[in-house]
Amino acid sequence: NEAAIAVDPEHYVGHLNLGNIAKDRGQPAEAVARYERAIALEPTKTEAHANLLYGLSLTQHLPWADYFAASKRYEDVLRADIGDAPARPPARPIEANRKLRVGFMSAEIGNHAVAFFLESYLRHHDRDKIHVSLYPTMWRSEARRNTLLGLADHWRSLVGLDDAAAAQVVRDDGVDILIDTTAHMMGGRMGVVMRHPAPVQVHYIGFHGSPGLTGFDYFIGDDVVTPPSSDPQFVEKVWRLPRLWVGFSVPQDAPDPGERTPGAPITFGSFNTLAKVRAETLSVWAEVMHAVPDSRLLIKDRLCADDVSRNRVLAALAGHGIAADRVTMLRSVATWREHMSLYDQVDVALDAFPLNSGTTAFDALFMGVPLVTIRGTWMGGLMSAAILESLGHPEWIAADRAGFVRIAAGLAADAEGRAGIKKTLRADVLRSPMVDARSLAAALDTAFLQMAGTYNASLATVGPSASF
Repeated sequence: NEAAIAVDPEHYVGHLNLGNIAKDRGQPAEAVARYERAIALEPTKTEAHANLLYGLSLTQHLPWADYFAASKRYEDVLRADIGDAPARPPARPIEANRKLRVGFMSAEIGNHAVAFFLESYLRHHDRDKIHVSLYPTMWRSEARRNTLLGLADHWRSLVGLDDAAAAQVVRDDGVDILIDTTAHMMGGRMGVVMRHPAPVQVHYIGFHGSPGLTGFDYFIGDDVVTPPSSDPQFVEKVWRLPRLWVGFSVPQDAPDPGERTPGAPITFGSFNTLAKVRAETLSVWAEVMHAVPDSRLLIKDRLCADDVSRNRVLAALAGHGIAADRVTMLRSVATWREHMSLYDQVDVALDAFPLNSGTTAFDALFMGVPLVTIRGTWMGGLMSAAILESLGHPEWIAADRAGFVRIAAGLAADAEGRAGIKKTLRADVLRSPMVDARSLAAALDTAFLQMAGTYNASLATVGPSASF
C-alpha cells in the first residue's frame, strides 16, 4: 500500500488500507488521516466513510460533534445514491391480527461473536407472536451459519444484491421491524437501511454506539450501558431493555476453570484486540504493575504477531518503567479450548478503555477470572460495567484510574479471595442475566411489539385494531 501511494499519491485503496492497518495498530490519528484522504480522493465511495466512522467509534479519537459531522457526510452520499426517491417511503400500518414480522440483517451469521448473542434470541423468542427472518449480507461457510439460519422462520441472502435490490427483498417480505447488527463494520449495508424497507428500523448488538444515520429509529441498550445521560450521543432514540442489553450463549465445550500454579507470580491479563489497547490503557496497566511489583502481564491477540503492534505495546510499557521480561504477548493457540484454558494463567483480567471488553469480558468471567474496569462516559466504555452489575460484582467497577489500580492490586493481594472467586464465579455467571436467554428474548419480544404499537399510534390512519 505504501508502495502504491509512492507511485500514485492519489491511490484510494492504498490510503484506505493503510488507514485500516493504522487502526488495528492503535494509531487513531494516522487512521483518521488516511480515511479522510481516501474520502477526499473518492468522496462518493462508501468504504472510506464507513471505515472512518468505525475507526472514530472504536478509538473515540474526536469529539461527538465531529463524529456526527462525518456520519452526516456519509448519509449525504447514501442519499445521493438513492436519487429522487422520498427520504422515507409512504407509511404503512403494521397489521395487528398476525405475527409481527421481524427481520435481522447481519454480516455475522456464522462464527462471529455477534452470532452468539443473536442465537440467544433466535432460540427463545415467542414464535406465536413473532415471525423472524434472517438476511445474511456476507457469505460465510461455517457450519454454524446453517444452525442459525435453521432457527429462523425464513431467510434470504442479500449477498451479491445492490442496495436497491436488497431493500426490495426486505420490502417484498413485508418485514415490519428491520434490525441491523453490523452498522459500519465489514458487510454493513447502510444503503439498505437508508432506503427504509421496513416501517421501523433498529440497530442492535453489533455496534458499540450510534451508527449516526437517520435511517434508524431506535438503538437498543439498557439503563447501565446507555444511561439517559448518553442520549446526546445518539441520533436514534435509545430503547432501554429492563435488563442487560445482551445475552451470551453458554459455550457447551468450554474447559472447567483450573487452579493457578502454587507460587506463580501474580499475572494480569487481557485478551482484547490490540486495537483497543492504546496509550491510555497501557499507562494505567503500568500503574497496576507498579502497585504489584513482582506481577506479570499476559496479552493475547492475533496482532501480537505484528512487529509494529508488539513494539508499540512494549515501548509504551517500557516508557512507564515496565520491563519487557514482565510481559508475555501471545499470537494464537491451536483451538478455542486452549484459548479459554489460557485464563488459568491469569489472576485478574484488566479492561481496556475508552472501549471496553465485550465477548472477552464474558470469557474471563466464565473462566473464573475477575475483571476490573473503569466506568466510562459512553456506551463502548460502559459495556463491562453493565456486565459486572448484572453479574452482581459492582465492586470491580472503578470510577477512575486510581480506583482501577486499587481494585486490581487488592484482588492481587487477596489469594484466598481469588481462590474462592475461581471456584464460584462460573456458577454466578450461569445464574445471572448474562446468560438468561429466555429473559432476554422476552424483553426483546416486548420491545418489538411496543415499537410496532408506537409506530401505529403515530399514524393518523390507523384504527383501534392495530394496537399490540
